Amino acid sequence: MTKSISCNCGWHEHGTAEELVDAFVQHAQEGHGKQVSREQAVSLIREE
Repeated sequence: MTKSISCNCGWHEHGTAEELVDAFVQHAQEGHGKQVSREQAVSLIREE
């Protein structure tokens, strides 16, 4: 099953859970100047 994560700004990514967590943490920091914990990112992952 495919996993995805997205941001309210419209950013969206597909991949493994580990890839998605890394990508979202990086997006939050670089795109919004916010620090997001890995646990917060994990909670946003959805199965498609």
